[in-house]
Amino acid sequence: RSVEDPPPIPISVKPHPHGIDLGDLISIVRESSEKPLETILEQRFSRVTKQVAKSIVEKSGLSGKDVKKMSRDDFDRLLKVIRETEFMEPRKDCLSPIGSDALFRSAIATFKDYHPAYFSQPVTRGPFVYSGHPFLIEAIAIYGGDLPKEEPIKVLRFANRFPLLYQQGSCAITRAISSINWNQYGFSQPVKDQLPVGPLILAVHVASTKVPFTSEAKEAIAQVDEIMDALDTALKAVARQIKTMKRKEAHKNQVEEKFSLIEQILPEIAAKSSKILGKEVPDIRPVISKVMNVVAFREINGELWVENFTGRQQSFRVLLRGEKEFSQDVKDLKPFQKMKLNFQREAVISSEVYVDLPEPILLGAYSLPKVFENE
Repeated sequence: RSVEDPPPIPISVKPHPHGIDLGDLISIVRESSEKPLETILEQRFSRVTKQVAKSIVEKSGLSGKDVKKMSRDDFDRLLKVIRETEFMEPRKDCLSPIGSDALFRSAIATFKDYHPAYFSQPVTRGPFVYSGHPFLIEAIAIYGGDLPKEEPIKVLRFANRFPLLYQQGSCAITRAISSINWNQYGFSQPVKDQLPVGPLILAVHVASTKVPFTSEAKEAIAQVDEIMDALDTALKAVARQIKTMKRKEAHKNQVEEKFSLIEQILPEIAAKSSKILGKEVPDIRPVISKVMNVVAFREINGELWVENFTGRQQSFRVLLRGEKEFSQDVKDLKPFQKMKLNFQREAVISSEVYVDLPEPILLGAYSLPKVFENE
């Protein structure tokens, strides 16, 4: 178990006026037909104040109208004004999201045996509204390592924290993933509107006061326009992270190769040149520092070492995130000083390394994401 704290209990909430359809609006109003229309709007919907309700009724031309005598045209006008009105966004405390931290920890704990190269930052989009029901989307990607490279990506679907195990092909989550052009994110997609191929797992969660399932079996989520749009936004945000990571990984490999060559070749050049000239071998560390300009993190036999190859002292926080979280503050690491960090072997092997330094001067670690900076 990666998370011990129970999630907060969601509160009961009234329907949000945005996204309400005509049939539901008529039903809600007629259920309380003994009350004035303004009172019905204020009492039966969330985020509708007395002043807002009065404005809606006036703009609809329904002031003083007997609710029992409202016609279909009256309801059409009322719905049109409601859709044109700006309301506060839906409340989040009526939903039960997994949460960024719990999602990240769970992903690491579940898939650590695949030794993934990268876990994306969790993405949350919403709350949004469909047919008056608030919802939000959460997503995370697990990439690389020992995940199959020649098979379609794996999709993990969740609705209100429960896994959806069947009817994957007809689910809104799968359809939203398939509709994205994954070629532009560095994945092969042999067939349009089908799952891409590559070492990737996508875990996607839809939380709502009323998840629109395709059937009473609750095995798949229906393709509601508002939910499909939100899924598309969240999934593309995750895909951009993977694309960025792959680009950084390629750059890191180039830098490490260059680093290795410089460490091996420059000392030999300096030694041979000094021998030819009959002089002492010069201190070439300033040259290496000028060429490399990185703070390097290296795992050696389960130990994590850091070495400062910049021209000035560096102070920073190192954060290991795996099944558990470990951190260490490094103060005033001098140029060319090497230090072993105080992390256990198991933590080093199974965790990702994050550092609160800019990405360009990091080698072997990731810059600390904003979602973790205040933890």
